[in-house]
Amino acid sequence: MEGSGSSIGGFLMFIALAIIGVIIGLGLLLFAAAFLVVLVPLIVILLVVGAAKGWWKKRHPPKELESPEDYF
Repeated sequence: MEGSGSSIGGFLMFIALAIIGVIIGLGLLLFAAAFLVVLVPLIVILLVVGAAKGWWKKRHPPKELESPEDYF
């Protein structure tokens, strides 16, 4: 009879550990998904802003000051 009780206890421990493992695994997946949902748009926005700044500087070079009137 002792083997039967320890078998049920082991089974319950296995189920408890399986549930904890599933919860931790789903939590990690949820964290990774949320991280990507925030990170990917942020990277895209930074790339677009950087490209726009480069384009703007290329299309609008700084004015070259040549005469005193340009300074006032």
